[in-house]
Amino acid sequence: MGAERRENTVHTLGDIGDLMLGVRNDAGGTIADADGKYAPCQFDANGNLRTTGTASLPANAATETTLAAMSAKLPSALGPQTMALSFSITFASNQTALPITVASLPLPAGASTSALQTTGNTSIASIDTKTPALGQAAMGASQPVVIANDQTSIPVTPGRGAVTNRSGTITAGGTAQTLAAVNASRKYLIIQNVSAGDLWINFTTTAIVGQPSVKIGPDASFVMEASFVSTELISIIGATTGQAFAAKEG
Repeated sequence: MGAERRENTVHTLGDIGDLMLGVRNDAGGTIADADGKYAPCQFDANGNLRTTGTASLPANAATETTLAAMSAKLPSALGPQTMALSFSITFASNQTALPITVASLPLPAGASTSALQTTGNTSIASIDTKTPALGQAAMGASQPVVIANDQTSIPVTPGRGAVTNRSGTITAGGTAQTLAAVNASRKYLIIQNVSAGDLWINFTTTAIVGQPSVKIGPDASFVMEASFVSTELISIIGATTGQAFAAKEG
């Protein structure tokens, strides 16, 4: 018999004890021919002690099956992938700003690009030529508009300013004379015949006694204002020298 050792005694080199033998049994199975007989421990071809039984795993423990299923859901390789090969994620509701670098973005069909702006540029250039400069302009340089058919009243402020006296008399009966020269700023005109005979006026063309000149009878007046005022030269004629007329332009 070998030397006995107390429980929990420290191991030292050269200790002597009884050798417990085991049998290598590659095929496995019992080597005792009847129940209740003694048999040595058995080892496999790798020297592992043969045991039987199943170890119980805790609830929800990972197994080869669950790990394989998880592995199948992971991207096949590291690095950028297509949407179909990538995880979907949800940002936190209090996520701070994330810097994003984009090499290129897909554009929708028909989106404007440097190659697809020719028509747009042409249209914009056309619109630009039809847009007048800011501020008041002449009719020919203004954008036409249509007032709504249910437009409420629009307040209109009449023009105000000084008038220039163009009154005088006929210097030579039967001969036309200039009452007022061309005036591009003219906004108002009144001519009153204060003589006993007829007076005739015409615009640009020399006045004559008769059509197409306009007759102004004694004490009658000719007025141009508001919607239309001629800026042309005004010619006047009367049959008698000294016929008086009152005229004002503004």
